[in-house]
Amino acid sequence: MARADWAYDEPATRYELAIGVPEMTPARIILLGMIGVVFAVWAFLAFRALFRLAGVLRLRTGKMFPGPRDALSAPKVFLTDHLFRQDRKYLGLMTLLVLLLAAVSARQP
Repeated sequence: MARADWAYDEPATRYELAIGVPEMTPARIILLGMIGVVFAVWAFLAFRALFRLAGVLRLRTGKMFPGPRDALSAPKVFLTDHLFRQDRKYLGLMTLLVLLLAAVSARQP
């Protein structure tokens, strides 16, 4: 029988030590929860803007399912139409917040 070169009661396995798995401190848990909530809000805002944009395209084209040619005008409508001003503002702020939290998470030891 082969002898194990490390004991099972050690706090971390060799694999965990090799890849540097961080310890789940309360600060990390809180940060992970914040990232989850912010990402959920970001996803809600993104899908809400997407469905509103689809509704505007339906009204402008008069078709229930606008085609690919109509969809090519969607980015311009989203970026310039006054109807999407609040969507652009909140989605942009949430995007910056997601990126900021990701950077903070990456910087934690």
